[in-house]
Amino acid sequence: MPDTISFFLIEPEAPRRRDLRCALERAPWLVSAGEASGLDEALPQVQKRQPRVVLIAVAAPPDVEMEKAVQLRRCAPGSGVVAMVERQDEASALLALSIGAAACCARDLSPQWLTTVVRRVGEGERPIYQTVLQHPRLALHLLRRFQELLAQGPGPAVLVPSPLSPRQAEVLCLMAAGGGSKQVSGELMITEQTVKNHVAAILQKLSASNRTQAVAIALQNRWISLPAQREQPWTGIAHLENSGLFRSVI
Repeated sequence: MPDTISFFLIEPEAPRRRDLRCALERAPWLVSAGEASGLDEALPQVQKRQPRVVLIAVAAPPDVEMEKAVQLRRCAPGSGVVAMVERQDEASALLALSIGAAACCARDLSPQWLTTVVRRVGEGERPIYQTVLQHPRLALHLLRRFQELLAQGPGPAVLVPSPLSPRQAEVLCLMAAGGGSKQVSGELMITEQTVKNHVAAILQKLSASNRTQAVAIALQNRWISLPAQREQPWTGIAHLENSGLFRSVI
């Protein structure tokens, strides 16, 4: 049985909020830390109680609600956020990423699956990356749009100093652009083995299971930026789908 996980529920509809809370509390290791109908009401409670997981019903486009969601992440940096959305599509995934959510799921997700999502987030996992990685083309598109969003709107909830060395950041940037070990070694004038050593160190530092997840984590924390499109044979979506960036997920 998992350790006790406290959760805070933000849902505007009272009947749905009650049903969700009751369903979650059926798991003996899930304990309610409170609930609210909106972010304004939730902010002081979340800041005071610091739950392990915050479930929040969100809507796209984000507008003002996104700013409030980012404030929530700032006041409870140790809480994992589960974004509950009307539809699981590209816009919803982008919104969930932009507020630093660890998971994105449909508001009508079955209680059994929602309990599983809350458990995983409470244990420190980030299922949202699996949602994005299911479709390599979508993953690339979301990463680029997320980078644009960071440049235009509020930054991530918590800016953490980068654990990457300057060289490791260079390697990850080039891989985000679609470069495999061979192309990165040529670009940086280092051996392929050195590139692989850097990748191994990056995955360990970011607790990432593959290169794409490492790129997503680094982008979300603004430790790297996606380079501009380059006129080289190894750039572009067609190459990315056959390159090291997506090799572990396709």
